[in-house]
Amino acid sequence: MTGLLLKDKDREYLDNLNSGGVHGSAPGRALLIRLNARQQEPVWSRIGLALTGQPGEPPGAHKEEHMLKQKISSEDQSFRRAFEACECPASDFDHRAHVRLAYVYLCEYAPDQAHKSMKHSLLRFLRHLGIGESKYHETLTRSWVMAVNHFMNLSPECHSANDFIDQNPVLLDTKIMLSHYSAEVLFSPAARTQFVEPDIQEIPHH
Repeated sequence: MTGLLLKDKDREYLDNLNSGGVHGSAPGRALLIRLNARQQEPVWSRIGLALTGQPGEPPGAHKEEHMLKQKISSEDQSFRRAFEACECPASDFDHRAHVRLAYVYLCEYAPDQAHKSMKHSLLRFLRHLGIGESKYHETLTRSWVMAVNHFMNLSPECHSANDFIDQNPVLLDTKIMLSHYSAEVLFSPAARTQFVEPDIQEIPHH
């Protein structure tokens, strides 16, 4: 999620796309978009109706269970307070920290509100750094919140953000979103200012 703030050039996201990366980008992409050979249907859309709800169930029927299952630690709470107070050094707010913050918000809020809280905190942090809100990327922010939410639904009980991330190291692969978006779409001006749907592979919704 380093690209959310895009402190470096957008095209950095493309560097060494096929050369591995944290925990191996190819396995990470395969986990996210592996297809059924016969049906050409993403595996993560077939993991079970328990994740998405039976037909006719109200939206969010399984969200309460998800919020009760995943926990945050006192260290996570301190991390959130420090970031929201802009007391977190910019050098410490790397991709893992982005994932951690998304997890913390998703433990407390449904995805839409978690995204709003994430966006508000990131924009405030950018203002504090004097970087400018133009560096914020809406599509990357929302897409990563959706991805973290998906893996939270798949994961067994976690007692902290670090526990969750250790169980899902694929989320440390910053190039995953290029399995869902073409570079032309992801790095377009429209994608920076508003959410744009993936043009390669859908990100699961829960």
